[in-house]
Amino acid sequence: MTKNLEYRVQRLEDIDAVKKVIATAGRWFDRAEMTAAPEDAAKFYDSLFVSGGVMEFPFGVWGPKREHIIDELSNFSKTIDWSLHHYTNQEVELNEDLSIATYHAIEIIPILINDTATWMFVENESELHKINGEWKIYRYGIIDFKAVENAATSWAKFEQNPRAWLFS
Repeated sequence: MTKNLEYRVQRLEDIDAVKKVIATAGRWFDRAEMTAAPEDAAKFYDSLFVSGGVMEFPFGVWGPKREHIIDELSNFSKTIDWSLHHYTNQEVELNEDLSIATYHAIEIIPILINDTATWMFVENESELHKINGEWKIYRYGIIDFKAVENAATSWAKFEQNPRAWLFS
């Protein structure tokens, strides 16, 4: 073993802390999408993101200005009655000095959007930075997603996405 026990324990604690930050982000998404309130979007950003942090989606980037993320999240949420973000197949990679984490997961999100019950299947690849001993989101990255309405009679076809972690 090349790393001492203290380093290995710290690494495990950091992996757990990163997963908790993302789980908290999911709960804030649920709240902000339900209320569409700029105050909730602001609390989401202020409590979890580094200054200048961004949110990346296949359809564009929100940020790095705080106000941009708050406005976009609030506006996006106006057609959403509720959502429940679930993160599965979670993996966390840490750099050598345990200051930067890459988080991979599949999100499964039941959501009532535009009065339609929908399932979203999302591939998340985010980057977090450890600042003053606390993990914060630098980039919340959605690199692929599919949506299936509950009334659908078939599932969406998933194409191989070369940007997706699954195929890299």
